[in-house]
Amino acid sequence: NGKKEAAALAKRAKNWKVDRAFVSPLGRAKETAAPTLAEWGMEAREYDWLREFKPRMTDPTTGEVHASWDLMPQDFASDPMNYDKDFWWDAPMYRERSEVREEWERVCKGIDGILEEYGYYRHEVSGDEAGSSSGDKSSSRDSGEADKAGRHVLRAGAYYDFRDPSGHVNPAEVSDLMLHGTSEYQVRDDDDEKTIVIFCHFGVTSVMLAHLIGVSPVVMWHQTCIPPTGITVLNAEKRLHNTACFRIQSLGDTAHLYAEGVHVSGYAAFGKVFQG
Repeated sequence: NGKKEAAALAKRAKNWKVDRAFVSPLGRAKETAAPTLAEWGMEAREYDWLREFKPRMTDPTTGEVHASWDLMPQDFASDPMNYDKDFWWDAPMYRERSEVREEWERVCKGIDGILEEYGYYRHEVSGDEAGSSSGDKSSSRDSGEADKAGRHVLRAGAYYDFRDPSGHVNPAEVSDLMLHGTSEYQVRDDDDEKTIVIFCHFGVTSVMLAHLIGVSPVVMWHQTCIPPTGITVLNAEKRLHNTACFRIQSLGDTAHLYAEGVHVSGYAAFGKVFQG
């Protein structure tokens, strides 16, 4: 079924205007990407951090060692720490394996590196800025600077500052912006029409999405469903003073499979996957 899924994806995507493509080094992602890349006449840049999120953990219920997700609801939902967007990795069931946090940071820095090439720089949260919302400027968890081990603490809820690589600066005061979603957005610069595509896997996709929208990846791993070849679309929205955030337009869309009469894989969930 995988070849049929990949062919359906290529048929849907063949007319997309894509600036660049990126791919996991793992064979199944490359095989999925190949028909679409052929339609585009494009090669994808391969990054090791786009491989499936590889750290393992011990399942609190079964005692099995497996991927960092596929847990029982009473295990991932009972501890509020699992939902902490910045420090979920310090929850008891993840804390014992330092590689979970290390790989999370590697993926977050990887996607931020791609975005920087397009002018999107992670907004740096100062101690004062974080303290104004938390009321505690002394804690490393609130400062967003460094933990006891001296490692940088990624602020998953931070937004981005956009600096156009071309040097062009859009006016971005309140009077310059579309303030309400009551009409079609009017393109303001070349960046607005650039699209990048990433071919990878559910676990690592969930980490990138969590980082970009400011939630814990535990939420994405356990409470979203992205079937194989499902298409997830994020839009960059540049707002006041050219700060930017990312908004999910679609998550795991499989319309191309329905159109070609291809079965949507049930490997994506622990319940029957809707086929309509």
